Amino acid sequence: MPGLVGSHTAIIEGLAPEDIPKNTGSGAHYLDRIVIETYCRAQVVNGEILIQTVRGTFPEGEPIYPGSKILSKAHTQIAVRDPGCISDIHLVEFS
Repeated sequence: MPGLVGSHTAIIEGLAPEDIPKNTGSGAHYLDRIVIETYCRAQVVNGEILIQTVRGTFPEGEPIYPGSKILSKAHTQIAVRDPGCISDIHLVEFS
C-alpha cells in the first residue's frame, strides 16, 4: 500500500510492538515523524523524488471560542530535509 499508510504498515510489521514510537498527549509526534521519514526515504530508494521539505499541520487543543474551528494548540511544523534549501539563517527576537 503506497503513501503514509503503507509506511505505517511497514513500521508496524518491521518493529517489535515495544519498539514502535508513540505520539504523546503533550504534542510529541514520534510515530508521525517516523512514518513521514520512512515515506520520504522510500521515495529516494524507489527512484522517485528527493523530498526536500515536509510541512505538517496539527489540529490540537480546544476551540479558542465557542463555535470556532481555530484550536488553541493548532500549529504547523516544517522540516527541511535538504540543507541545500537553506540559504540563510536569522535569529528573530520578539520584544
